[in-house]
Amino acid sequence: MKFGLVPFILASLKGVSQVILIENALSGFFIIVALGTVHIKLGVIALLSAMIGTLIGYSGITRKQSL
Repeated sequence: MKFGLVPFILASLKGVSQVILIENALSGFFIIVALGTVHIKLGVIALLSAMIGTLIGYSGITRKQSL
């Protein structure tokens, strides 16, 4: 498992798309963009929430292979 900014962002976007049962980083990006077009705060909060969840996953609470 790689640690770095790009893998972290991809894992966060994948986490966003998993809410809608898609599991794809590109879909997560489009979901964040769509939420941001509705209201910028909504997009920011969704992205920050996904990043917090990814950080918790990186901290070892979940299996590393699932990130």
